[in-house]
Amino acid sequence: MNVILTKDHNELGVNGSMVKVSEGYARNYLLPNNMAVRATANVMAHYESRRKARSKKEAAVIEDANKRAEEMSKLVVLATVRVGEEGRLYGTVTTKEIAALLQEQHGIEVDKKHISIASPIKSVGLHSISIKLHPEISAQMQVDVQGDGEEEYEEFVEPVKEVAASNDSYDDGYDDGYADEYNDNNEELDVDAEA
Repeated sequence: MNVILTKDHNELGVNGSMVKVSEGYARNYLLPNNMAVRATANVMAHYESRRKARSKKEAAVIEDANKRAEEMSKLVVLATVRVGEEGRLYGTVTTKEIAALLQEQHGIEVDKKHISIASPIKSVGLHSISIKLHPEISAQMQVDVQGDGEEEYEEFVEPVKEVAASNDSYDDGYDDGYADEYNDNNEELDVDAEA
């Protein structure tokens, strides 16, 4: 007996496909559970028109996804983050942050689950990402990571270097392997005299 499936079936096929099954299986299981209908001329014509409409709709969705992918591939997302030495980030730039930046900078709403990063973004510079727009179509984009903490870092490093240089003057000149001890006024303490 030929039937047309009205629901996806693991072994037989997907919704709308015509399959040949035994009459007992169709009468006792598929038809009573509304998983299939008998393949008559009217039903076959109805499902054929639905299949054509679905394929037109799918073609329109694919065309729209291709246009969006082409437009998005021209865009660059700018991410300004705190950085440390040698352009290394404090943490990484995540897909959640990229999705928020896309919405903020370009007005494009993308679910963070559709964004994929080849390797974690842990340094400044240009990084490639992929955004899945359709099961068959992905857009390739660039994320420009720039540091905002570089000036603050330089301001912090210079005073530390000055303090370190001034601490060198307290060295007693002996390389005895013991650290010299000082009081609050940076005067050397005589450890043996106090004992």
